[in-house]
Amino acid sequence: MIRLSSSAVITVHEDGTRRSFEFDELQSRLYQSCLSCGINDGILAEDITLSVEYVLKKISEGGRIFAVSEINNFVVRMLEEAGYPELAESFIRQNKIQRLDVTPDFNLISGIVSKHLAVEGEELQSIVMKVVSSCGMLGMDKASPSLILELARYYREKSFDLRAAGAGLPKLKSDSPWCLRNEEIFSSLSLDTRRLVSAGVISASNVSRLFPSLKMELNLAAAAGHFSLERNLTELAVLPCFQSCASGVNEISSVARGLYLNYLNANGARSTDVQLPIFLRLNEIAAFSERYLDARWPDSHACVNEMAAMLAGMLENGITLRSLPSANKG
Repeated sequence: MIRLSSSAVITVHEDGTRRSFEFDELQSRLYQSCLSCGINDGILAEDITLSVEYVLKKISEGGRIFAVSEINNFVVRMLEEAGYPELAESFIRQNKIQRLDVTPDFNLISGIVSKHLAVEGEELQSIVMKVVSSCGMLGMDKASPSLILELARYYREKSFDLRAAGAGLPKLKSDSPWCLRNEEIFSSLSLDTRRLVSAGVISASNVSRLFPSLKMELNLAAAAGHFSLERNLTELAVLPCFQSCASGVNEISSVARGLYLNYLNANGARSTDVQLPIFLRLNEIAAFSERYLDARWPDSHACVNEMAAMLAGMLENGITLRSLPSANKG
């Protein structure tokens, strides 16, 4: 099954409204937190965002809905466990995330669990009763909201815990910030795919050690030029170009996953159930639209989106084609 980034992660806000979660907005907030800590590193903010996106989309396939505060707390936990406590504190301050100890009262805990885990009715009552009972057995007259939420997640029937899902991405000790460099990937590619890389059609990132994922970009304008496409493109005309590009993306993904598993095995990690998250972003959309579709971006959004959907159908399982920029944005 192709994992399309356009499939929305639904969140519940404090006023009760439900909206799709904006990962670009999360990345912007993380970058601002980085800057406030003196970390001028956009790549770090992007890597964290992609890790969060990967986990949330994996869980939301089962129909799970998240509270915004739950996602924020998950981000904080990821930062703390990755060795960025100052960045976590900055994110807490900028997003006004409160950490106060509360009395394990039924009504109070019910409000916390309902707000942060988006559960209600009999399920909510059952979870809260178990949490209150656990606090009593442990002799706790006060507990942090984070502990209460962890207990609530544990007791939620058939839940898919964010911590458990995130555990699929191992954190290995190493002096290098990378567990895999793109040069290693490129050196193992076929001649045809290396030509696409050399022509600037496909590019790939290094794989971060802290938040492992492979980020690829497909330059639409460069691809059209490389395959000598003409103006007024149709889906049929672009098909051979996309087939070649998809073949290259699939090969890079396969090689990267193999090298990543080798890295895990060499570091003594259990790699049986670990899969490297892979993301593909389309870029140079505006140039492609003007040169080959005779349309300006974002007026060409619908046409490009149809082509992107066609490309997604050519990608191998587990490759996330990230959604196009909003048609409402310049």
